[in-house]
Amino acid sequence: MSEQGSEVTEAFLDSILENIPNMVFVKDADELRFVRLNRAGEKLLGYRREELIGRNDYDFFPKSEADFFTSRDREVLARGVVLDIPDEPIHTKNGLRYLHTKKVPVIDEQGRPRYLLGISEDITERKAAEEALRRAHEQLESSVAQRTAELKQVNTWLQAEIHSRRTVEATLAAHAQRLSRSNKELEQYAYVASHDLQEPLRMVTSYLQLIADRYRGQLDAAADEFIGYALDGAERMKKLIDDLLTYSRVSTRHREPTRTDSAEVLERVLGNLRLAIEESGAEVTHGEMPALLVVDTQLQQLFQNLIGNALKFRGDTPPHVHVDAARKDREWEISIADNGIGIDAKYHDEVFMIFRRLHGRERYPGTGIGLALCKKIVEQHGGRIWLKSEPGNGTTFYFTLPAAQAQ
Repeated sequence: MSEQGSEVTEAFLDSILENIPNMVFVKDADELRFVRLNRAGEKLLGYRREELIGRNDYDFFPKSEADFFTSRDREVLARGVVLDIPDEPIHTKNGLRYLHTKKVPVIDEQGRPRYLLGISEDITERKAAEEALRRAHEQLESSVAQRTAELKQVNTWLQAEIHSRRTVEATLAAHAQRLSRSNKELEQYAYVASHDLQEPLRMVTSYLQLIADRYRGQLDAAADEFIGYALDGAERMKKLIDDLLTYSRVSTRHREPTRTDSAEVLERVLGNLRLAIEESGAEVTHGEMPALLVVDTQLQQLFQNLIGNALKFRGDTPPHVHVDAARKDREWEISIADNGIGIDAKYHDEVFMIFRRLHGRERYPGTGIGLALCKKIVEQHGGRIWLKSEPGNGTTFYFTLPAAQAQ
């Protein structure tokens, strides 16, 4: 792999690491000092990573906890095995939290442990929910027992209440079985940050939805709020992973570029965006569009991302988008101009970086991967992409693609 390819891969993996919802940390094998901590770890522990890097557990946690963490770390490094700690209390800067932690040694080329990698999931809210469930179960059992004693005195109600009790017990048994299954799934949670995130994310989303469906309104308002935040984060993570997979699959190696009528592709895209165009009151126009030597589905992605951005990042007036083309030797230069909010010149290169966002997702939703996808599509066809813009005066994106030979 080339140096540039290695840098791209490293940046890609760093992006995944930074967006994982669980804490990921790395310690050196000699003195167990922190050498890496992701954004989720900063939020969980309440420390900036600059505060932790180069220091060990004794600098931040009570001695008893630091002793526990250190002994488990040494065990992992000495035995060379994965260690699963399903219920680990830790006093963070934000208070006491409970973690489900997995630790694994990272071995060098000589077979010696060089680092220790850990992934920790915050299960504090889950433990609180389980405790609330246990209390509810005890209260229910008490109520059922009391009611049964009363029903024994009224023979006419006896059969109906017995049936009711059996129904409650069956519901509790089914719920206990689902909870047990969820716990087993959590114990098998993958600790490697890669494309395999899809399956554990599906499991986490399912579990959170189960908690939300079953216990919303039974805990306190803060718990409901936390569950809502967790569900929202999982959905955003799913969209992020889907976009990452889309980004990684963009390639012309599996489909050869063919002669493609860009006007037909553009009309197809405008049909897909019809609802957004109508809702925003937008006007989309275009000049004469050429035949290009491209993969048609990727050209569709390119048009849809750029025109969709023009509709999304609009100003106070209805959007006006114009698509045009100009012949440049053996290629065509396509331009997509809008009258939107514009982009400051200092961000003109950064907008094409993966996950780079200039605005909060509350106002403009998305994962920040669309323009990176456009750049990858254009460059894989041998072209280049750039923009001209300034705040308040709209944006024009330009990209080049190879011209199709005349038939």
